[in-house]
Amino acid sequence: MDNPLYVIGGIAVILFLIAVPFIRRWSRRKGAEIGEAAGRRFAEGQVAKADASVPKMIAQIAVTMVLHAPEAQARAIMAEATRKGADFPERPDGTWGMRFLDPADGVAELVPGPQGTLVRVREFGEPMGYPTLGPVWLRLRGRIEKAAKAAQVQVSEGPVQQYVRHAPPTGDKGRWALAD
Repeated sequence: MDNPLYVIGGIAVILFLIAVPFIRRWSRRKGAEIGEAAGRRFAEGQVAKADASVPKMIAQIAVTMVLHAPEAQARAIMAEATRKGADFPERPDGTWGMRFLDPADGVAELVPGPQGTLVRVREFGEPMGYPTLGPVWLRLRGRIEKAAKAAQVQVSEGPVQQYVRHAPPTGDKGRWALAD
């Protein structure tokens, strides 16, 4: 009988059984470290993208439109444009909420002027820590243009607005409002 091979094999099995918990603990720790590092890199990249997209998002939101109609007719066009869905609820003060996550994420308003009625975003928030309302505003503008065309009202691009960020209270998101 080849006893030395059985003894060496037995010792190898015993050493393996003793080492398994240590190997498992080491591999979990190493995997967690690698995962955390990858998560940090990903989060830093996302923050950098968000920071880079803020000026573009503000530029989208800053574009206004003029409905070449009196305010009453412009309100009817807005009512038609916001009729479907719950993304643009009319508010008691005569403005319209713009929903990204919450109806108060943005506020659109009508302002009577010499060439017609100006449609603009009065204020908007940062529901995810940075402005996200650009695509929502573009969608609302598209709806308004479609409703105005159906009402045979001419639409043109209005002046570009300037916004100022208001520092958020502790634990809250920031808010942007028109710079007056």
